[in-house]
Amino acid sequence: MKRRMLYLRKTPVQSAFIIYILALGLIMFPSDWLGKLFFADEKLVTLFGLAIMRVVMGVIMTYIAVHTGFSSCLLPRSAKGVLLSLPALAIAVNNLPIIALANGGASLIYGGKYIAVFLLECLAVGYFEEVTFRGIIFPLILQKTGTSVKGRFSAILFSAAMFGLLHAVNLLNGFSGGVFLQMGYSFLIGAMLA
Repeated sequence: MKRRMLYLRKTPVQSAFIIYILALGLIMFPSDWLGKLFFADEKLVTLFGLAIMRVVMGVIMTYIAVHTGFSSCLLPRSAKGVLLSLPALAIAVNNLPIIALANGGASLIYGGKYIAVFLLECLAVGYFEEVTFRGIIFPLILQKTGTSVKGRFSAILFSAAMFGLLHAVNLLNGFSGGVFLQMGYSFLIGAMLA
């Protein structure tokens, strides 16, 4: 019989907090050394190190999600759910300088491998964050709040607030008002995806 981590479901709020602290610790784990194994360019070192760490963290969180019985949360249940999340995608895409790139006001100064590593890093971050927050933390909180309309709304707000607050770690790179904007966007996107 496969060993399962169903004990996490016995204390859902405490387990959600533990997963949150684990995610925070993994985010703060140094990753440049991974990038240095493959690249000499400092920009590639940082991006590639982050990408590899996020993939590893996503695999760890996927393992936890599967072994706590939340694997059904990892895939959308219907096309309607995917369509309802498109506004979140539109907000994320809106942050790209698409118009500036189209009218020549901005340009890409880096070439192929930079773009490839950047895309890998973006996908890895999304994979890790979605599995952690929508695949584990949200169902744990939902287990505590219940599946009534009020319970679901509470679980959505609480998990989205945790998601937004996690982005405060970016303040460690220096104070910036942009971090607070990122926290707000993260809250909104987290709520829409939940």
